[in-house]
Amino acid sequence: MKALRRPARRLAPEPLAEPGRGRRRLAVAIPVLALACGLVAGGLAGERLASRRGAAPSATPADAGPLVGRATGPVEQLRGAGTLLFTDPQGRVHAQTTDGRDHRVLGQLGELAARSSQQGSDLDAAARLAYPTDDRSAELAPDGDRIYLRTADGAAAMGRLLDGSVRRLVPTGWKSPVLPRHAADGSVLGVCGYRLGGERLPAVAAARSWVLDGAGDRLATLPGCLYDLSADGGQALVADPGEGRRAGPVPTAQVQRGNPVGGSDQLTRGLRVWRRGDGSFRPVLGFAEVTRVFRTVRPGVDPRGLVIVTAALGPDGRQALVRIVDTLTDVDPRAGAETELLALVDLERGRAQPIPEHLPGYLAFLPTGGYVYTGGAGTATYVPRDQPPRLLRSGIASEAVYGIVPGPDGAWLLLAGASWRFIRADDPSVQVSYPAPGHLAAWVPAPDEQADSP
Repeated sequence: MKALRRPARRLAPEPLAEPGRGRRRLAVAIPVLALACGLVAGGLAGERLASRRGAAPSATPADAGPLVGRATGPVEQLRGAGTLLFTDPQGRVHAQTTDGRDHRVLGQLGELAARSSQQGSDLDAAARLAYPTDDRSAELAPDGDRIYLRTADGAAAMGRLLDGSVRRLVPTGWKSPVLPRHAADGSVLGVCGYRLGGERLPAVAAARSWVLDGAGDRLATLPGCLYDLSADGGQALVADPGEGRRAGPVPTAQVQRGNPVGGSDQLTRGLRVWRRGDGSFRPVLGFAEVTRVFRTVRPGVDPRGLVIVTAALGPDGRQALVRIVDTLTDVDPRAGAETELLALVDLERGRAQPIPEHLPGYLAFLPTGGYVYTGGAGTATYVPRDQPPRLLRSGIASEAVYGIVPGPDGAWLLLAGASWRFIRADDPSVQVSYPAPGHLAAWVPAPDEQADSP
């Protein structure tokens, strides 16, 4: 397979915006110390989520030969659908065409070795307040050299395969709930960080975000957590501290009948969009709307416990998917009580509408429009633009799926787990699966397509 090429385009650094803020794309880390992007409150379902999603199984290395013979479904249709980048337990990073025909090792990064044994070692109680819906242990940039990860002590970091270096992206003593977000070409990064405190109970004492250039040098510092970054790096979806002050601190909470955590005034109660060009902010989701939309599914909810824990920015910048959690409930959600809500937000109007899913899990937008999400009943649902929802598959929970990732052009969707299941977006009945050759790190265009792109 041809070498992956580094994109040439890069944005120039700009001055700090406000003293004091990745591309994702839906992807994946591990149920670890995850304090949600919204910092943390959200899954207050820590223990319930851990049992619902489970830890992703270790995948076998990809040096066992071509996968074509072990695939089910029309694997030939995946030819030309892009390149999959993944890691193995030894810390090696691999590239493989989507149809499994071509494979090569890109390099090795010691920090990635035996990640599965490190991930569960840092579960402080406050971190259980929420689990992000991005459960990859690492994400690789399209250039095949830069790799985004979280270190063993929970800090967002960037490594380079070429020289084996790892650069921490948050200050000493700070941790990150998820991997760095990044622009499509890696020229801009967004990192969320938090610091724990509390006298009697662990609590989130501070939440902050940093915007960095592709080399990891700081461009801006923002209060609150950064949730997502636009493909061009020009906008970021971040917490709105003003809404946090309006709503008041989140009280001390019980983590789904588990360890109690201290109250905090640093959790996310509303969202705003930050513009990189002029450093300005635009409010897009207020706490009053958060409360209103949650009460459509549970009228009697105590608004003091409502916290945004996950948010994804739509490809056109006009919509967002947001997961809201009631951190004060002591009701078992399996009994039917709505303890979480997935909502689609119109960022122009600041209005949210509930998505009918009792226990939302992973979520993502497709680059062509529409979105997909998983549910607690082991389902995956695809909602195309201006079309009725389509059930992609049921029973995925039994396969320990750890992420949903759309292909570069949106034609295919990947459910990643012990096996990789590819589903055609225009016809979900067309599916291809084969044993996972490693832990997914990215799905990028084929090298020739990257060279031709602007």
